[in-house]
Amino acid sequence: MSRIIVGIDGSENSQLALRWAVTRAETTGDEVVAVLAWSFFDQGQLPPGASMKPEFTDDDAQQVLAKAVDAAGVTEKVRRHTIHDPAPEGITDYARPDDLIVVGARGLGGFKGLLLGSVSQRILELAPCPVAVIRLDTHEVRDGEIVVGIDGSDVSMRALHWAADEASRTGAPIRIVHAWQWPMFAEIAVPEVYEALAKNAADLLAEAAADPSLAGTTVEVEAVNGGAAQSLLAHDDYARMFVVADRGRGPLKRLVLGSTSRQLAQHATAPVVVVRTSD
Repeated sequence: MSRIIVGIDGSENSQLALRWAVTRAETTGDEVVAVLAWSFFDQGQLPPGASMKPEFTDDDAQQVLAKAVDAAGVTEKVRRHTIHDPAPEGITDYARPDDLIVVGARGLGGFKGLLLGSVSQRILELAPCPVAVIRLDTHEVRDGEIVVGIDGSDVSMRALHWAADEASRTGAPIRIVHAWQWPMFAEIAVPEVYEALAKNAADLLAEAAADPSLAGTTVEVEAVNGGAAQSLLAHDDYARMFVVADRGRGPLKRLVLGSTSRQLAQHATAPVVVVRTSD
């Protein structure tokens, strides 16, 4: 059985993420595990004015976790687990490749549109499995489409396969979106190039829609001449969830979140599932 691992810190955000995970598990049959990672400097969501306890132990962490699970109203539906480690490392080390990690968005800075907190960002960068980011005010499981972004790469097909499995277990339809952009150089911005790019997009989408993993699933395809993140975010009001692949670059690509996945995780109100690149 696959697990849904929910990062808990005692905040309302993490409690709502836990409720989302439990609601999803009622359809998928996955086990839900509420995980609190703790250290001297991270003792859960402390009340205003409260001081950290020098003698904080795992027994205290278990009490914080139990209180958070109780507050979410799902005590009988989840298993609880505490880890003595910083949250990003503790949660991602605990996860297996076939799990789903769920975190709440906790953007608290001056940029109102940025919804992703630093811990969630770090978990996205380190996770060995897909990660779902749940925003505070859209924690309910929606009835809309699973919107998948593809670019023709192997890693984006992994995202499509994850979405296909989700659709097969939930009965949700899938919308496959491929964004392509007009060449920046005027000397090649001619009708023949435009037609070739449009045909390539149509062929890519047709091949993706015919993937055997989508058998029995209602599928719509959409080619958009524009940026990938913006094209996906156009569906934000009614998407059940977004599913995209991590496309980290550079010598430490596992620690670099791709541009599209990062923008979606920062700005989308619908849940965003980032499917990790295989190492």
